[in-house]
Amino acid sequence: MEKLLNDLNTLTEFEVDDWSMHYKGKDAPFSKDEFDRLVPLSPRVYRDRYERDLNEVRAAAGLPVVTSYNRKDPALQSIQSAAGII
Repeated sequence: MEKLLNDLNTLTEFEVDDWSMHYKGKDAPFSKDEFDRLVPLSPRVYRDRYERDLNEVRAAAGLPVVTSYNRKDPALQSIQSAAGII
């Protein structure tokens, strides 16, 4: 993201420090640290950040906790195995 802003700097009159970002209804000055802090950078981080709270509400309401992201997809496992990831 920072590289993109640096590239835009060469095309516009704006400096990297002039840019802001908007995420989940909030505006903030752009910085790599702020971006990394606010925006989940992987599906796992997103689930940990947002679905954990939702599952706590489900459990408190006596509803089953959703753990669909813990199930292994055989096709995905095959691709990961072929790539040497697992």
